[in-house]
Amino acid sequence: MKKLIYILTCFLIPGCTQEIPLGTDFEPEIFISGILLNRTDYITIHIQETTAPDNPVPNRINDARVRLYTRDTDGTKRLLTGDFTIENGAYTTTQRVIGRVGNLYWIEVELRDGRLLMSDEEPLKTPVEVKDITSENGRTRVVFSDPGEETNFYMVHFRFFEGDEVVSEVFERSNDVLFNGNDQAFIEIPEVGGGKVSASLLNLNYYTYQFYVNSHAQWLSQIDSDPDSGGPDRLFGTPPADLEGNILDTSTGTPVLGFFGVFSFNYMEKEF
Repeated sequence: MKKLIYILTCFLIPGCTQEIPLGTDFEPEIFISGILLNRTDYITIHIQETTAPDNPVPNRINDARVRLYTRDTDGTKRLLTGDFTIENGAYTTTQRVIGRVGNLYWIEVELRDGRLLMSDEEPLKTPVEVKDITSENGRTRVVFSDPGEETNFYMVHFRFFEGDEVVSEVFERSNDVLFNGNDQAFIEIPEVGGGKVSASLLNLNYYTYQFYVNSHAQWLSQIDSDPDSGGPDRLFGTPPADLEGNILDTSTGTPVLGFFGVFSFNYMEKEF
């Protein structure tokens, strides 16, 4: 089946997407995105349907029924909420939700046609503390102590400031294969500049991490050496990445585009 893949080109910004047509045949598909973090906050889940290449405006879904569940550390399943405000495909909880480390979280989305879509039960991991941010030899580095008892998947959101103005943002992804258990683990990028740097260290589950890795790879495949080139061949430089996330159509057993991410973060900022 031909798909219209939605590429996340901006982290945590559901509206920041790019559409890649993969053929003349088209069948609409549901795309879902949302996150839950280790803090008390409103949870927003975006639901839309892909549209044909000649119609670039996404079809926002406003008639789904959404439920957010948790499983406590003792195995007890609880409905956290089924109450959402709905606006232009964005489903936002009417009350703040407390993200508790160690609990499992998932969503269930019932569509108008009766299909039930369900994300994987994912744990809210313990935040990994940022120990330091360093800048030397043209590299900016975030330093932390990596837990050694499990495989961890990270994404670091670097922000560079001049005064109070953000001049650049960089997202860097890494697993801990090379530094598992190292109490001076680090993830680094080429220095961008600015007098102040902030870093959010996100501890992801595998499928959310893989979704970001694949979406970034697909975005890179669109970049032409001549950025002004509008040739259609630049869309097909490499095979499209598999952007299926952690959501399943329970009626067919097939994956659904998108993901509901459950992950923790820790934050630090430093002036140089």
